[in-house]
Amino acid sequence: MSDEDINSQINYKQNEITKCEETTIKKEAYLKNRTNEEFDPKIIEVESEIMAEQIKLDEINRKIDQWNSKKKELQTIIKDLKKKYDNLKKEKNKYLNSQLKSFICFYHRFQVLLLSLFSVLHLLLDQSLLPFSYKREH
Repeated sequence: MSDEDINSQINYKQNEITKCEETTIKKEAYLKNRTNEEFDPKIIEVESEIMAEQIKLDEINRKIDQWNSKKKELQTIIKDLKKKYDNLKKEKNKYLNSQLKSFICFYHRFQVLLLSLFSVLHLLLDQSLLPFSYKREH
């Protein structure tokens, strides 16, 4: 083979390679366009849904934070009220016990006084020293 034939074959092969590359580039572009046409609308739709749901989630998280803050406030208030409640119950029981002790003491003194009064009355009756007439029935 001559140099010219070799150069001619090389040029022919280079042209074939170039045509092949051009065809490949066109096919690749076609496939990309077809794939984009098929998937891009779906991707955009899902992306839009993601954004909408993310907005909802952000709002829920904001509300959760508010409710957690309110929960902490209420827990503190309830804790303080429980302490106050317990203290009032204790104070009530102490006061009631004190009043009952006073009443029992008074009642006991009253009984002692009545017993002594009855004893004196019996004594007076037995000795007929009452200033009025009273007949004792046995």
